[in-house]
Amino acid sequence: DALRTEIDYKYGSYEKIILVTHSLGGLVGKHYLIDALKASRPLRVVAVLFFATPHTGAELASAASALSSEHPHLRQLKTNSDFATLVARDWITLKCESKVRTTYIVAGQDAIVSTESASGPPGASREVIPRCGHIDVVKPASDNDISFLIVRRIAIEFLRDRNEELTQLA
Repeated sequence: DALRTEIDYKYGSYEKIILVTHSLGGLVGKHYLIDALKASRPLRVVAVLFFATPHTGAELASAASALSSEHPHLRQLKTNSDFATLVARDWITLKCESKVRTTYIVAGQDAIVSTESASGPPGASREVIPRCGHIDVVKPASDNDISFLIVRRIAIEFLRDRNEELTQLA
C-alpha cells in the first residue's frame, strides 16, 4: 500500500514508470503489481528490474530468524515463507511477465540471496554481475558500472521501442 501511495501521489503525473527494486523491495514491487492487476487498476509501471531479490526467500534470513523470530522482515524473507510463496504463485498465475517487462539481476558474490532465488523463473530475462555482492550491486560508483548500464539500457530500449523522447537519459 505504501508503494501504491508513493507512486500515485509523488509520481501521479507520470504515465510510464520503470520500477528499479532491490532485495525485499523487489517482493514489495511484485506485490504492488499483483495488487494493481487484481484490482484492475491501470498499470503505469511498464518495466521492473529486480536487483538481488529473494524471489523464493533467503537462506540467511531463515538462519537469522532463529535469533529474532518476531522480526517482520526476517519472516517475509525466509526461504519459502508464506509471503514469498504467495507472491510467486500470484506472479505466475496473473502472467505478470507478459504485462510488465521484467529483468532479474543476480549479484555473483551475493552472500545473502542465492543465485537460484535471485534468478527468477526459468527462461526469464536475467543479467549476472559477477563481482558484486548484495549491497554494492545497487551502489554504482560511476555511470560506467554494470548496474547503472543495465538500468540505462533497459530504459533506453523501452523508450526507443515506443518511439519516445530520450531527453531524460542524456
